Amino acid sequence: MNPAVQNLVISLGAMQRPSARSLPSCLPPLTFLPPFPYRAPCIALATAIRHSQPAANTTALTSARMDGRAVAKKVPFDDPQVLTYVRIAYVATQVVVLGVYYYVGQQIKKKNDQTVLKYVEPGPMGADGGKLITTTVRDYDLQETSKLMRAVYFGLAMMSFMHLYMKYTQPLFIQALMGLKTLYDAKPVAIYVFGKPAEGDLKRPFKQGGMFGAAGDPQTDKAAIDEAEKKVGKKED
Repeated sequence: MNPAVQNLVISLGAMQRPSARSLPSCLPPLTFLPPFPYRAPCIALATAIRHSQPAANTTALTSARMDGRAVAKKVPFDDPQVLTYVRIAYVATQVVVLGVYYYVGQQIKKKNDQTVLKYVEPGPMGADGGKLITTTVRDYDLQETSKLMRAVYFGLAMMSFMHLYMKYTQPLFIQALMGLKTLYDAKPVAIYVFGKPAEGDLKRPFKQGGMFGAAGDPQTDKAAIDEAEKKVGKKED
C-alpha cells in the first residue's frame, strides 16, 4: 500500500470539526466527515487502508496516529507564527525525505549490483498464477526507491489541496511526523543508509503484506518460478 495514502488517512483522523460524528467501526477512527464532494473519496481511502494493512503494521500506524493527534491537540494552530513554523517543518521534512531517497538512488547506481533477481509477482484477484519478473538487484532497488519518491510527490499534492484549498492545518503536523517514520521504515533506506544486511524482512523481493498476508507477497521458490516459466514458454509458442 502506498505510504503516502497510509499517511493521508492517518492525517484525516487528525481533522476535527464542531459538528463531527464518528464513522462506522469498520473504518479507521476518523473524527469527522469531510464536506461533499470529498466525503466519498475519504471513506473509500479509509476502507482500503483498513483492509489492506498487515495486523502489525496497522497497530504501529494506529499508535503513531494516536501519539501524533495527542501532540497536535496541544499545538495552537490559530497562532499565525505557530502555523508558519508547522508549515516550515512540513516542507523541511519532505525535502529531507526526498534528499535521502535521492542519496539512496545514487548509492544503488554506484554499487551497481547486477545479481539476477527472479520472482513471481502475484496477479490480480481471480487470476491464474502471477507474472514472472526477471531483473537485477540494481534495477529492483531503483524501482522500489522510485515508488517511494512518487509516494512523497503524491502526498505533497494531496496535502497542498487539503491545506490550501480545504484549509486544514493539523494534517501538516501529522504528515511531518509520519514522513519521518515512513523514511525510517523504508527498506532501501535500511539497506543503503543504515547498512543493514538484505536478509529477513529486507530480503529481496520485499514482502508487501496486505489483507491477503503472505499470499500477496512475491514468490521466490523454485516451483513457482518453474511454473511461471512454463506459462511464458507456452505463450511464446
